Amino acid sequence: MFAVRTGHALAHRPVSVQAVLDYPLMVYGEGTIPRHNTESFLSARGLALPANTLQTLDVALARALVALSDAVWITPLGAARGELADGRMVRLRIDTAGTEEPVGLLQRSDAEPSALRTAMAGLLREAAKPQGSLPARRRGASAG
Repeated sequence: MFAVRTGHALAHRPVSVQAVLDYPLMVYGEGTIPRHNTESFLSARGLALPANTLQTLDVALARALVALSDAVWITPLGAARGELADGRMVRLRIDTAGTEEPVGLLQRSDAEPSALRTAMAGLLREAAKPQGSLPARRRGASAG
C-alpha cells in the first residue's frame, strides 16, 4: 500500500501511481520481498523507482520520515496499521489488489514435531485470526 502523513497533498483525493512518483518515495532495501513487490508493481505499469528513492529496513525510521515530510511510503499494510488507525497516516487510493502475500510457517518434513514448534504454530494461528480467514492446513506444513 501507499501511505502518507494526514496533511499530505495526496492524502484525501484519488491519485495515480505516476503522480506518486513526483514525491520522495520511502521503500524497503534491495533484496527484500517488499522491495521486490514494489518494483514488480511499478514495472507492471511501465514505471520504475526514481533514482532518489529513500531506502530503509527500519520501520520506525520510515514512519518518522513520512510523518515529517512529503514522502510516500510503499509498505505492507501491517507496518503502518497503527498510524492508519489513529489517523497519523492515510492510505492513498491506489488499487494494489493482487499484491497481497500469504504469511506462512515452514517446517521441515523430516523433523519430529516438538511441543515448542506446535505451540508456536498455534500462537501464530491465533494471532492471524483477527486478520482474516486462514487457509486450510497442508500436510507436512503449517500455515499461520
